[in-house]
Amino acid sequence: MTKGYKNEYDFAKAINNKKYSDLKNPLKNFVKFIFDDVKNEDILKCKRYGTYDKADVYIELNGERKNISIKSGQRVSVHAEIISSFTEYLKKIHINKTIIDYLLLYHYGDYTLDGKGKVRLTAKELKIIYEKEINLFNKYVNHKNIIRKIIIRCLFEGTSKENIADYIYYGTVQDGVYASREEITKYLCNANVKNIPAPHFSLLIYQNWNRNIVDNKKLESHRYYCQFKWPSILEDLQNIRNK
Repeated sequence: MTKGYKNEYDFAKAINNKKYSDLKNPLKNFVKFIFDDVKNEDILKCKRYGTYDKADVYIELNGERKNISIKSGQRVSVHAEIISSFTEYLKKIHINKTIIDYLLLYHYGDYTLDGKGKVRLTAKELKIIYEKEINLFNKYVNHKNIIRKIIIRCLFEGTSKENIADYIYYGTVQDGVYASREEITKYLCNANVKNIPAPHFSLLIYQNWNRNIVDNKKLESHRYYCQFKWPSILEDLQNIRNK
């Protein structure tokens, strides 16, 4: 079992079938945050979904269910999908083809738009070679109307739009910080983002899941997936809570 999965199980175990009054912080404060009218004697349910949807667990009180995405660790990965699926979504929200091509050049890193080139370049090399294209991409996509759609897809809905997350909780049962979908979307849409050399949507950094520079056949399929990381998630959620 990975650390991430264990963290989800620990989270659910710490809340499930417990009285609100028996919870310890930060979970007690979190439950109060999502259920403002919770009472000391109320019994909570909390279960892990066990799927690849955005919500990892749900917390239920008196028949009302809230979906939680749980994150932990450093340089947190918040989303992954097949690159062709993501570019189709970009077309659907009317992103210019040239801009999508800039992203594909960076994604595959082999001078092609389909990953069939013979050269494999590192992300560091690509940030130099395609500096102009990356800057144009970032300038184009980093507008609120686009950012909002990407945030919803990457953080809350995913590609399935099942078990949509209402909140993100970062941390463990002993130490965590959290925010609602509305708070996070507003924060990221208004973030002052500067000097990120890679393609990004607000503070979500785009990357190839595995460039497979050494041409390992077992890893080749990973090249066709994109991944989004949120390196500053802890600081950003703390900023939201401290406002």
